[in-house]
Amino acid sequence: MGFFALAGWIISNVLKKLRVPLPSPAGIVVVFLLCLNLGLATRRQSRKYVDSFHLWQNTLALNPDSAIAHHNMGIALSGRSQWNEAIAHLRTAEALDPTYPQTHLALAYFALHAKRWEDARHQYEEAIRLGIRDPDVLKDFAALPLKTHAQNDK
Repeated sequence: MGFFALAGWIISNVLKKLRVPLPSPAGIVVVFLLCLNLGLATRRQSRKYVDSFHLWQNTLALNPDSAIAHHNMGIALSGRSQWNEAIAHLRTAEALDPTYPQTHLALAYFALHAKRWEDARHQYEEAIRLGIRDPDVLKDFAALPLKTHAQNDK
């Protein structure tokens, strides 16, 4: 608290030396009350969104046609190990915006872990076509033929 008082005093003195008109006490009170109100509203809202799942659940309730909200809900559900629901939201995101490469990438990872090689290949190709250039993603995509052949050899 002392640091802020010192900073306020320094700023006040600098403004006086530069001959910048200082705000009236009433203006300072109004700005303080506005900042306090915004701080309290932020605190109330952050309690409402205790995790990303609740954030995206509320967002989808307000905007059910948001591809990014469906994508993020899919990621949030995967963090809860709710795989079928996660994939359903990612498929909805893909249908709403087939040009969003992150959704294709997430679907590729799910397909890869489910050992659905052709689906993974298709989703990786789409993500790369849409601009994904991450070296780890390209490495995973390049390793797909090896996984496909290793699976066929069993």
